[in-house]
Amino acid sequence: MHEEALLITKKNLGEEHIQVATHLNNLAVIEQNLGNYQKAKELNEEVLLIKRKNLGEEHIELFLEKINLSIIEQKL
Repeated sequence: MHEEALLITKKNLGEEHIQVATHLNNLAVIEQNLGNYQKAKELNEEVLLIKRKNLGEEHIELFLEKINLSIIEQKL
């Protein structure tokens, strides 16, 4: 379901739309919960790039994404 939402959002809003980051983050959480930490890390890195482009380097969301990434990296 999340994969389908991601594809539809990318098609309609573009690859770098902030809503794409939301769907990618949802997928990252699922992968992390399944223990697929490498996949979760890759998805979170994509989220970070999109949010950086859309929100700027100083936005709190980037700080939160960096925390998420560090938590995942500790599990690898």
